[in-house]
Amino acid sequence: MVTKIEDQFKRNRPNPITVRNLPIVSGSITWSRHLFHRSSVPMEHFPRDLLKTKDGKKAKVVQNHNNLTYNLFYYEYEWRQRWIVEVEKAKVGLLATLIIR
Repeated sequence: MVTKIEDQFKRNRPNPITVRNLPIVSGSITWSRHLFHRSSVPMEHFPRDLLKTKDGKKAKVVQNHNNLTYNLFYYEYEWRQRWIVEVEKAKVGLLATLIIR
């Protein structure tokens, strides 16, 4: 399950699947949060006793989930940073129009 979500994230990262009425920033953040939720819910029900066995340690399920989670949160962070830059540009433009008047 985690590998399928990771593949979907890698495949659609440049052009995320978003809802029609959302702007690109909020749509991308919503998409990454949706993927996070889809990967986290099964992990909450994952049997912890299985991780203590030899085969469970080899599977590295938790490590793969943690890597995916890190990538999703970093993706969201990148979009927030882009949004902050765009807001600052808009503020400068608004101040310029106020000064001209």
